[in-house]
Amino acid sequence: MISFLRIIIFQSLWFLFAYWGTWDYQFLVPIIALISVLVDWKLANSQITFRSLIIFLIFLLICGVMIDSILFHFQWILTQKHHHLSPMNMWGFWIIFAPYYDFAFDKFKQNKLLAIVFALIGAPMAYQGGSKLANFDVTQEGFVLIAILWGIFFPLSLHIYYKKLLKT
Repeated sequence: MISFLRIIIFQSLWFLFAYWGTWDYQFLVPIIALISVLVDWKLANSQITFRSLIIFLIFLLICGVMIDSILFHFQWILTQKHHHLSPMNMWGFWIIFAPYYDFAFDKFKQNKLLAIVFALIGAPMAYQGGSKLANFDVTQEGFVLIAILWGIFFPLSLHIYYKKLLKT
């Protein structure tokens, strides 16, 4: 039941951040995301240490800003305002992705092929959903690149989280 509640909370934040792509005060999104992840970490009694969580959040944010900035820079994601750097509402997506490793992604830690397939299918679907809510377009090339980058990123992030950061 708790896992289900956490999914509802973080998916609700995902929708809020997607809508926020058309609103002002973008700087608030990463702040709200960080606060929600830290509250979740404290309440969920996660097995990851605070220090490791912060390291993992920094890793996720760096990867996310790099991936999304590449997509914006080369105009594989198109908006009314041309961005070279990922907008801050998308930073929030990457931050709130962290708690899922604690309770939802453990199924993938032993099965890298399943993780890759999940990333190849799920990431383009998430960007497609976000594009409809936040009023941006993703080109066909963009979807291909998203699948490829996530096919690399997701198994790597699983390895870092479960093998390098999770306390034993």
